[in-house]
Amino acid sequence: MKNRGWIMALIVVTTLQLAIWWPLLGGRSVLFTTDDNIGQLSFCARCLPGALLGWWDDSSLLGNGIGRVPVNWTSLLLLILPVPSFVNLIHAVNLLLASALFYIWMCNRGCAPASATLGALVAFWLSSNLAITYGGHVPKYAVLLFAVLALLGIERMGTTRRWVWVLVAGGAMGLALVEQQDVGIFFGLFVGAYAVFALWRLPDFSWAKRLTVYLLPMGVMAVWLASASLLQGYTHNIQGVASVEVEDRAAKWDFVTQWSYPPDESVALVAPGYMGWRSGEADGAYWGRLGQSAGWGQAGQGFMNFKLDDWYLGMVPVLMTLLMCGALLWQRTQPGPEMWGSTGLHKDLVFWSVATVVALLLAMGKFSPLYQLFYQLPMVSSIRAPVKFMQVFQITLAVLAVYGVDFILRYTSGRNPAHSNQRGCP
Repeated sequence: MKNRGWIMALIVVTTLQLAIWWPLLGGRSVLFTTDDNIGQLSFCARCLPGALLGWWDDSSLLGNGIGRVPVNWTSLLLLILPVPSFVNLIHAVNLLLASALFYIWMCNRGCAPASATLGALVAFWLSSNLAITYGGHVPKYAVLLFAVLALLGIERMGTTRRWVWVLVAGGAMGLALVEQQDVGIFFGLFVGAYAVFALWRLPDFSWAKRLTVYLLPMGVMAVWLASASLLQGYTHNIQGVASVEVEDRAAKWDFVTQWSYPPDESVALVAPGYMGWRSGEADGAYWGRLGQSAGWGQAGQGFMNFKLDDWYLGMVPVLMTLLMCGALLWQRTQPGPEMWGSTGLHKDLVFWSVATVVALLLAMGKFSPLYQLFYQLPMVSSIRAPVKFMQVFQITLAVLAVYGVDFILRYTSGRNPAHSNQRGCP
């Protein structure tokens, strides 16, 4: 059964990979992206490996100090691969690896291979986590990869009680922060919460042991790996904008929250292209409010909107999520033993339901009172685009969709829907 599950997942994801990236496999075309374009990446590749320690390029008239490029997954692949191959393959490679890790993680939680496969597709092959390929945003895809590796490490840490998984979980989050700090911090909030939840779920640990043996070393490992990157980000993003914040806090708020997810556009989650596809798209230009400048309504200045990706998820994952939330509420009103059994699935559903709602509210940015509170935290006031939380939301919703499909598969087959933590584990 385990081999069948792996084969099924591999066939599904490989088929999807070929369908999406087929035009690029012949080597005659190069993927077009707006930010991480081939010219910029070619320049960075030419400066490697020297830029890993700090580099000065003299090709322009007065030279160009490109500073220090962090030693991370993205820069190492750029160093190894030819630039056209890197541009064409980097998104697919990161999504494929993230899908495999998500599949293993869900199987470790006791989910069936079919539902784990669907969850991987929802998490990485739909909505923003796939569509932002148009913008390039290569580091974000590495953050997705390492965030899921951290979740798997936390799960294995709890089931095996081996200290090596503490290093894996902490190291993965540190590597995510090195790739891109803002998205890494957003994911880190939820990964950290899951670490606390996963340890709380274990009944035979004192909190002193959970903190000193697991949580503290995990946090130290993450901060140690990302320390240089965090310090550089603090110098450029916090100290550098301090005067702007003092001079005009309202302008700072408008600047930071310009890319906030409009709540009234949630219909786009299940209706593809309902609000248009992208800003400036010839066929189906985006006509919503994402990225709209604060003064647009009064003076018509700045951006009317600016959107590069799409949030379409489809009815299946949304319905599966609603099914699990409905079943969760229904169970609380029923007498007798819980249908979820004693393996902690009920707690999982509560955690991921709350995480999904919180991620969506934070993605709404200036449209949500929750983000106004979140904005007061250190460093957060210098992170632009709350809509980046939609990448977190997509993964948390995918987890609920996995549980929804898994519940249906077990219920219709006449088996107890309660999970066994080791069922289907590769």
